[in-house]
Amino acid sequence: MPTEPTLPLLDVEPLPPLADAAPAEIAEHLRERGVRFLRLYHSDLRGTLSLGEVPVRRAEEVLRDGLPIERTLREGLGIDETALRLRPDLATLHLLPYLEGPRPSAAVLCDLQRADGTPYEGDPRHCLRRVTEALAADGWRLRIAAEVEFFLLQPLVPPSPTPRLPGCQAAETARLAIVEALEAIGLEVDALSDGDAPGQHRLRLAAADALAAADQLALFRTTAREVAERHGLLLTLMPKPFAARHGCGLHLHHALYRGEANVFWDAALPDALPEVLRAYVGGLLRHARGYTVVTNPLVNSYKRLVPGFAAPVAVAWGMQNHSALVRVPTPRGPASGCEVRLADAAANAYLAIAVQAAAGLDGVRRELEPGEPVNKPVGSMSPREQRRLGVERLPRGLGEALPLLDEARLIRATLGEYLYAQFREQRRAEWRDYRDQVHAWELEQYLAG
Repeated sequence: MPTEPTLPLLDVEPLPPLADAAPAEIAEHLRERGVRFLRLYHSDLRGTLSLGEVPVRRAEEVLRDGLPIERTLREGLGIDETALRLRPDLATLHLLPYLEGPRPSAAVLCDLQRADGTPYEGDPRHCLRRVTEALAADGWRLRIAAEVEFFLLQPLVPPSPTPRLPGCQAAETARLAIVEALEAIGLEVDALSDGDAPGQHRLRLAAADALAAADQLALFRTTAREVAERHGLLLTLMPKPFAARHGCGLHLHHALYRGEANVFWDAALPDALPEVLRAYVGGLLRHARGYTVVTNPLVNSYKRLVPGFAAPVAVAWGMQNHSALVRVPTPRGPASGCEVRLADAAANAYLAIAVQAAAGLDGVRRELEPGEPVNKPVGSMSPREQRRLGVERLPRGLGEALPLLDEARLIRATLGEYLYAQFREQRRAEWRDYRDQVHAWELEQYLAG
């Protein structure tokens, strides 16, 4: 890390823990630190944080009562569903000392509620909260360490934008500034490295309980893009921006706990895989085809899931196999778990973690067997060898993945019928739009006849 910050950070005293504080006390802390505005974030279906903002003089009122908002009709809602309320989660309040100006702003993540105070069924954060509450009811606690890949690009030039990488020094300066900004808002970065593709970057966030891990990923997306833009660059989480390079994955490392004990690790048998871990992997595999469209939601997502680029192409697990859908890393230790490598960086983190957790827990409840590990790339196998191992392939496109979600009862129940219907319609609309377009490749191939 550099000795001097690459991003101007305001010298402001951090906020104390305020999850249990009264709104009046929190507002006073904000005023003492010279905060000008309070941002109120909530996740949309794509996983992007939408923004409401109020001056700090309204902080006490908004932290106590929430903020009414009008959802736009373009999000697929009926007219009677657009009047909602942002309900701040006080445990997520943080300062934003990296923004322009002499005084800081603050931000808080919010749950979406209907006017009567009930949770809004289309809120991705509420979906994950329901899953974690179900885990807790069974005595479990899931912790997630997220590893996200991205590219930093030069700004696109319309009308025919072609992604171009910046110079090494510009990219290095920007990515270190991203880490500084993330740590300034309270996120812990465990590692930062180059990705598998030239010009790609990989960032790993510290493990956290499932909901907090999804919050971290949502804040990463917003913060990292803002910082990159200040450095004159575009940060993209597009799953496959370059045809001949590795795509951008979102690798989620799962560890399941009872109390403070990680049940995926047995100190008495350090080299063995506990039965609960095998069953969790079994659940992840059993439901994988059904949740693929949730973890890989874009048309472009399926251009990443092709052989030869360390991305899964089939439903298989292994240990040193980096193209497996689920990998159980070795050597193992007290924080050991399993790494789910299917999701891409464009996925909604709340929904991706929710469906994976539900699938894994179903495996534990039903004691599902994952089968034998596959420790070589499935993409290099012949169809006959894949059939011999009982390996199912993943869907090859969004149009193929959508019907699998319709048939996946567990995944639909996890989303809830209301959110499932919204998500499905949004994805179907994208598929129809893509399918009906005439693309540049077609013109190059066929125009001259």
